[in-house]
Amino acid sequence: MEWPVGPLRYPPYLRSRIAKHRGVGSGIDYRPWLTVKDVKSKGDSSVVRGILVPRNYHFLSSIELAYFFIRERQQDVVDIREQWPILDIGATEIISSKYGLRHPNKGIYPEPFTVDFLITRKSDSGLLYSAHSIKTIDDLDDPNVKRRLAV
Repeated sequence: MEWPVGPLRYPPYLRSRIAKHRGVGSGIDYRPWLTVKDVKSKGDSSVVRGILVPRNYHFLSSIELAYFFIRERQQDVVDIREQWPILDIGATEIISSKYGLRHPNKGIYPEPFTVDFLITRKSDSGLLYSAHSIKTIDDLDDPNVKRRLAV
């Protein structure tokens, strides 16, 4: 699963990040939509160099980092993209409304939802993509987190 790299396909306010490969592409060319500098942290964010794909990975929690270490060492995994955006904002606005959830905004513009990980695995039938959101048990008790996960 990949979003087209051409920035002109997206709203003007997203184009500068997409032109820098934020949230698009794969492998060594991928850059996460959100980095540790973009998100306020309580101290457990980190940046590590990958082994499978030698680039810097940005994790916003220690649980994301642990999950990455586990997935990176699995034989069938060929790519891991962290803080992967859902760039179909029109669709996420409709789904957010359905669940009674306020769509994230940055200023007056809608901001993409992000998935903690997009994992690409090889199989006999080709490449398989799966999205993973890594949450704590406490997060799962939060109704707003449940609604965001539904989107």
